[in-house]
Amino acid sequence: MRTSVIDTPAEALRLGFSGSPTILIDGIDPWLPRRPQPAIACRLYPTTDGLPDRQELAAALHAAAVTTPRRQSPQTA
Repeated sequence: MRTSVIDTPAEALRLGFSGSPTILIDGIDPWLPRRPQPAIACRLYPTTDGLPDRQELAAALHAAAVTTPRRQSPQTA
């Protein structure tokens, strides 16, 4: 997990940052809107409380885990 600070509109545009919080899994935003609007702003997700749905987050993490090749550790390489 990594935290990044995006503090300029130019940086938000360059990174495709759609507001905070943005969760990227392997560099991909599972909740990316159809027409992303890069912004330095609070981000509301399409749920009743405005937060990412836990089940959707778990499914996105699981999908990334089963489709991303695992890196070999030096002991197993």
